[in-house]
Amino acid sequence: KNDVVRQLILSQCRLVGNEADTFLVRDMAFAERRAQLGVDQDLIEIIKAIAAKCMASSALCRYSDRKQPFIFAYNLLSMPSMRSRKLRADAERIRNEELFPLVSPDPLMWKVNVVLTVLGVDCEHPRYQADVGQAVRSALAASGGQGAQADDVELEFWGGGTMSAIIAPGAGGSAEALRDAVDGIPLSALSAAVAENCPKSVFAVGKVYVSEINEPPMLMSDRSHAIFKVCVHGAWLEQNTQDWDGAQSAAITGAAQGYKVSMAGDKKIVDTFTP
Repeated sequence: KNDVVRQLILSQCRLVGNEADTFLVRDMAFAERRAQLGVDQDLIEIIKAIAAKCMASSALCRYSDRKQPFIFAYNLLSMPSMRSRKLRADAERIRNEELFPLVSPDPLMWKVNVVLTVLGVDCEHPRYQADVGQAVRSALAASGGQGAQADDVELEFWGGGTMSAIIAPGAGGSAEALRDAVDGIPLSALSAAVAENCPKSVFAVGKVYVSEINEPPMLMSDRSHAIFKVCVHGAWLEQNTQDWDGAQSAAITGAAQGYKVSMAGDKKIVDTFTP
């Protein structure tokens, strides 16, 4: 079933912006028919909607980075970056309001996901990343309560000090109560807790602090998380593939090598969540 869902997502991403291509329309229809053999139609429609919005968001995000004079002037009027963020927010809303309730009926499987940014330390440095990561885990577990343990908080670093934290309640704990507790932590209190748990060896420019809660705490499950990750990285895999294929001479000279590196990273994540 994982392979079927993977193919459905990748086919949907490939189709976005290429709806007139009869071969891609045929491939999408085939992928959907395969999915219908083992996946509920409501879930198929939700996955297609999320994948389409992620792909459109990725395309606009990449377009907004282009600096050619005419494109730059056009971007000032069309605001592709803002539209990209809006599409990503729409995809997240569908994930939270439609995908999560459908694939996560058992509250015992629920967890809490929050995205935050920590500044004042180089989170890209392997040593400091480990120290800051442990400090964030300890701060979130202690602040959220519900039997959450620091070692059970999963962190994914996104760059620039931004990280995604997945917190599981302990035995007898409630994910909903954990979400509410984390949501109620003042930013200053969370910053103080992270700084307190940072070892003195951490090289900080000023004080280590939480600068922003990028995405507020929300309920999730392993399944809803996996589907959304495949949609997001499947979209970027397709976008980077298109850019690499269109680079031509830049691909030969190595100027477009970043597309190929990103393709490999996105494919690895897609493969991880659809074994």
